[in-house]
Amino acid sequence: MTTATLTAPPQTARKLAGAEAASLLQKFPPRHNLDPWLMTEADTDYVLDTLQQSPFRAEGQGAQYTRMVGARVILAWLQTFPGSTWQASWDASPAAHSTAGWHSTVLNWASTSIGRRPTSACLASGALALICADVIRPSPAWLAASSSNALRPAIATTRDPEGFARLEAKFPAAIQSTRHASGALKAVAALLAAFGGRVEDIVVGDLLALLQETTHDAARGVRIAYTALREIGQFPSDAPLTLIRLQTRTGQVTPAELVDRYDLRCRPVRDLLVDYLTERQPSLDHKSLITLAAALASNFWADLERHHEDINSLHLTPEVAAGWKARVNTVTRRRRMPDGQVVETTTPRSSAPAVKTLVRAFYLDIAQWALASVFRFASVDLERSLYRRLRGLPPDVGHAEGPARWPGAPGSSCRGGQGRLGLSGGRSG
Repeated sequence: MTTATLTAPPQTARKLAGAEAASLLQKFPPRHNLDPWLMTEADTDYVLDTLQQSPFRAEGQGAQYTRMVGARVILAWLQTFPGSTWQASWDASPAAHSTAGWHSTVLNWASTSIGRRPTSACLASGALALICADVIRPSPAWLAASSSNALRPAIATTRDPEGFARLEAKFPAAIQSTRHASGALKAVAALLAAFGGRVEDIVVGDLLALLQETTHDAARGVRIAYTALREIGQFPSDAPLTLIRLQTRTGQVTPAELVDRYDLRCRPVRDLLVDYLTERQPSLDHKSLITLAAALASNFWADLERHHEDINSLHLTPEVAAGWKARVNTVTRRRRMPDGQVVETTTPRSSAPAVKTLVRAFYLDIAQWALASVFRFASVDLERSLYRRLRGLPPDVGHAEGPARWPGAPGSSCRGGQGRLGLSGGRSG
């Protein structure tokens, strides 16, 4: 074992945790506020008049006065930003990007521009009224970051009291009237505030989008709301049964996602690895596919790119192949010491023989595909020479002479192993 002191750790592969959530978001996208709606296009007088009417009018004259002052100031402030609707102006303002700090920005503007400085309570009440009246729709991230407990009862009262009551009745008896039920209703209120509509309009993607923005504690409410809505029959039959641990589940990621974890620079080789893994996928369980992708993309090609910046071909010189074999025999771990330095520890890699075997099999499989006339990368300039050599054809002009070699067995030519692949290109056995 050897140690050395480094200045910074190297780049690591992207984690697979949450890949299932990302895949589900592609299959079940959230709603988007692409087209303007009535209240966001309304003029100032219409909006303020709406806030004076039930169900948006606050209980008590003082509370209503506070609400109207805040709403007037916010609307006036939003008019200083570009946009043909209130939503467009909101998106262009700093308030749309953070729940913290925008109050002071509005208050400072008000004191200099309109000669009065309302309180933060006025702005909070006015913003809540504008959200409930569907004048502005903050993003799921904005709403998830908000600590206000007023949103849930306000949205339930002004938007869809029947829908909230129907949903709450679906909660298990053990959690009704608990903070978990309240968290679920708050999540539903956030979705109506962010995407509009009623409870019955919520789609799977809305909850997935909100789940990605919530903290660990608040995520339980989102999951409870999802289960209740699914039991109502609101979601399609192929929607996931539950969102439990969705943020950490890997799911069945694609070969492209497995390879792209390692940010390979050489696109043709990256594409070759993806296609190779796709060809092997039907005969492998998912764990074995992940292991194969790590061996080829990380232990093999990413390592070569780190040590040979301009490498762009699977044709490796004996020196490059020998260097790779020496590096794969060891594994380097890095640990940050109390003084801030990063210490590197190198130990033998127990999986080195398996990695070399997988890389050697990769070269042999490519050779067999070429001989069987099913190799799909012959048109790629980068690998055309390899293809021609494996087919026994004369090399292209400009390519170095000599047989192609795989790092697992330097000095051996790439001959297709008999019985390793069928003539159709599929792996036998």
